[in-house]
Amino acid sequence: MSENIIAEKMDICQSVNLDIDKNFLKIFEHTLPTGTTNNKLPASNDRGFVFVSSLSDAGMEQKAIWTRKSLRNNSNEQYVTASSFYKPERSRKTLRWINALVLDFDGQQDPHDLALRITDAGLPPASMMVRTPSGGIHVWWCLKPVRGTSKAVRLYESLQASMAAELGADPQAVGGERLWRMPTSANVIYSNRKKYKLSIFRSWRDENRSYDMPGQVQGGESVCFYKRIVVKSRC
Repeated sequence: MSENIIAEKMDICQSVNLDIDKNFLKIFEHTLPTGTTNNKLPASNDRGFVFVSSLSDAGMEQKAIWTRKSLRNNSNEQYVTASSFYKPERSRKTLRWINALVLDFDGQQDPHDLALRITDAGLPPASMMVRTPSGGIHVWWCLKPVRGTSKAVRLYESLQASMAAELGADPQAVGGERLWRMPTSANVIYSNRKKYKLSIFRSWRDENRSYDMPGQVQGGESVCFYKRIVVKSRC
């Protein structure tokens, strides 16, 4: 998530109340209670924490959110996780649910050109595009919730890395625990209610970038995605 520092500091001064994107909020229905009286709570092993964060003079400050009402009330925060966590600790090891595949496109980006690039790559249309202060775009594919097992996390990261390489997104912006721009009425270019199965992106990777699959061989080199870094080793 590389952003223009001047734009970041201008963000800190914003005090306008923003409406959080409703389709974004819906991806947490299975893990965050509404926060209203007499609401039905998710099962204890489904509930999780979502993190919001903003840049201040002291650095990045983050806090854990555990209801959708609280998330709406914190829409002025700059960043938010697309995943939820089983305890108030934002890390790869504490992931409970992965709710979206997100890519970070730096620099000035045209949303129409980006949509065409996605289509030409054979990927499904994005669920949401969010403009960043530097002119970049965060592209979201909302998912039918994926339980954050170690196997699922490894698959998610390898798919995210493959998609970033194919589309020209930031290759370092990979991981279910990452923070992304808060989708609000001020920065959402478009959004819809579409949610995809993670298996759709695995099928795309296997058909279009089979050389990214763990253990595949390219010209005498064994290629695997491990800890979000492409590692090559001689056979």
